[in-house]
Amino acid sequence: MVRLLACATLLACAAVAHAETWHFTYQGFHDTVTDTFTADRRLDGAFTGTDHDRDGVLTRSEISSLVLHGHDYVACEADSNEYYHCGADAFSYALTGALHFSAGEYGSDPEGWVGGGHYYIAGDGEYGYRYTPAA
Repeated sequence: MVRLLACATLLACAAVAHAETWHFTYQGFHDTVTDTFTADRRLDGAFTGTDHDRDGVLTRSEISSLVLHGHDYVACEADSNEYYHCGADAFSYALTGALHFSAGEYGSDPEGWVGGGHYYIAGDGEYGYRYTPAA
């Protein structure tokens, strides 16, 4: 009985999934402001996660890090407040290769006069904006 229990414990420990890190690069972007294609523009990123439910898809709740241009949008979520938002708002990665995410940061002053943000949506674009009162 003790031997059976020891084997079962060893098997359970071996079955625990370990976090993996994946790296990706998007290259070549269409600038909608200037209507030009910038072939050398890159977005480098990485994410770390574990497919806890073993369904072949990592979801937002299964990642511990999403880094875009060196900024971790999972780690920054704790800094969000009423006037500032930072985070990975959506995420999915099929282990067959399909990656989808939206992440960024944006904020404003309490009166809403000054603000801005930077946001990424996989397969769609990178958005940056700022607003201030007209001088």
